[in-house]
Amino acid sequence: MKLKKYFKYLLIAICALVSDLSGQVPMPITFSYYTPTKSINTLSITKKIASEHNGSICSGEYMTILANGHTSIVNPYIIIEGIDFTNEQDFQSHVDLYNNYASSASQALLFNLYNAGYDVIILDFDYSGDYIQNNGLLLVELIKHINNIKTVSGNNMIVQGYSMGGLVARYALTWMEANGIDHQTRLFISHDTPHKGANFPLGLQEIVNDMMLHIPVGWIAFQTVLASFEKSYPGATQMLVYH
Repeated sequence: MKLKKYFKYLLIAICALVSDLSGQVPMPITFSYYTPTKSINTLSITKKIASEHNGSICSGEYMTILANGHTSIVNPYIIIEGIDFTNEQDFQSHVDLYNNYASSASQALLFNLYNAGYDVIILDFDYSGDYIQNNGLLLVELIKHINNIKTVSGNNMIVQGYSMGGLVARYALTWMEANGIDHQTRLFISHDTPHKGANFPLGLQEIVNDMMLHIPVGWIAFQTVLASFEKSYPGATQMLVYH
């Protein structure tokens, strides 16, 4: 009985946290350590993805942060977001993660890339929970696009994926090589990526499924989080070792 009561309070606390995060109002993008030249662009894939991956049409946006003194993309450094269960992460969230949350300027990734001469391109998926293959093919389009508009030719691109973004990047680069497309990438970086799969025990997955059946209808935010591991978020399911 005590365990059931404790579990109830735990759920209430989690729901309160999720509700608080979902209610935040987007603010203009701010940088703690510098004010770079930045622009937000829309990237859409107009062709259908292969039918074995659900025939999805993928889309996303990318933000360009030009290096100190640059007026165009010279040394591209692409950063791919990780999975975003509720699709709430925006460019400010990415800037905070890679820059503003650092305890000092020396630990701020974007600040150091900016001063080191790298032009950062941050890719934000419209549906990050889609199949890894689908978002991987969106990244393929971005890589080709950046290689076409950069002002210096050659293998000078760096691609970094965070969490699931590392799997997306790995798939995209491998797919390009397998299909004879030059990605012009000299370095691939994966950060906190489950290349061998994420170990989420089946017992816990069963608890999650059971919780979804007994959560009050009004707790939509928490239901959304739990549903992230179901079919509506296939990218999350693909990362699991057991499902």
